[in-house]
Order: sequence, then structure tokens, then C-alpha cells
Amino acid sequence: MDKEDAHHIHLSEKLIGYRRCLEIFAIVIIVILVIITTYQVFGRYVLSSTPKWSEELARILLVWLTFIGSAIAFGKGIHLKIDLLDRWLSEKINTYLNIVVDVLLVIFLFVVSLKCYQFMNQISDLQTPALGIPNYTIYLGLFIGFAASLPFVLASLIRSLKSLKGGT
Repeated sequence: MDKEDAHHIHLSEKLIGYRRCLEIFAIVIIVILVIITTYQVFGRYVLSSTPKWSEELARILLVWLTFIGSAIAFGKGIHLKIDLLDRWLSEKINTYLNIVVDVLLVIFLFVVSLKCYQFMNQISDLQTPALGIPNYTIYLGLFIGFAASLPFVLASLIRSLKSLKGGT
């Protein structure tokens, strides 16, 4: 386990490996985005023609990158958080507060993942205009990002519950 992992939310080795897989996936998306964007610029300024599919694919990949990045942020414990109360409340009350937040996050992520999946089924017959791929491909990135966040939030919840019982 490297220094960064030890510093953040104390993930198990499996969750660290899972997070690293998400990071590799995000890097692949970034590389593809750079290639597509370079191709767009080359097409626009050198060939005077930009392929329609390149802009649509870049937009889809950017959506995917956003939500995969959100899951990675959960895995690193660096999502936005108002920590003003952390300084004024006792450690035990902070633990209870973390439990409440984590339970609400689990509910939110589960419900949004479920609704996203239902929406993808509703639009499964539609296709994107330029690429001609199923329109749900765009929303699949949201579904994967929300669902991929759940293990990290559950790990945080379990860790907080254990700390209340006196474990680590």
C-alpha cells in the first residue's frame, strides 16, 4: 500500500486494486479523448472538414470520464465535504455524522443507479445521430459511475460502524 492510500480512507487491498482499475479506465478514456480532439482540430484546420462522429464520441467519453472520476474520488476519499463541524464536534459525534452521511449516500447512489438503469431500458430503441449507437451508451457512463462508487461508500460506512464498536 502506498503513502497516498494509507493517508486517505484506509481501503482494503481489493478496493485499492478496484480503484486502480477505475483509474486505468479513466486514463484510457483520456487518451482516446486526446486522440479524438487532435483529430477534430486536424480535420477542422487542415482538411476543412470535421467528422460529425468525433464530436459526439468526445461528448460521450467526457460524460463517462466525469462519472468514473467521481467514483475514483470516492475511492480516494477526496469528494467535496464540509468539514467545519469536524473541528467542533467530538470524534464519536463525527463518527455518527459520517454514518448518517454514508447511509444517505448509499441510498442515493443505489436509487440513482436503479433509475438510470430503468431510463436506459426506456430509451434502448433510440440511437445517437452521428455514431448510430444505442442512446443508452451515454447514460451507461452515469450508471457505471454511480454503481462503482457504492463499494467505497459501503467501506467507509463499515469502517465507521467498526470504530463505534471499538475496532479499527
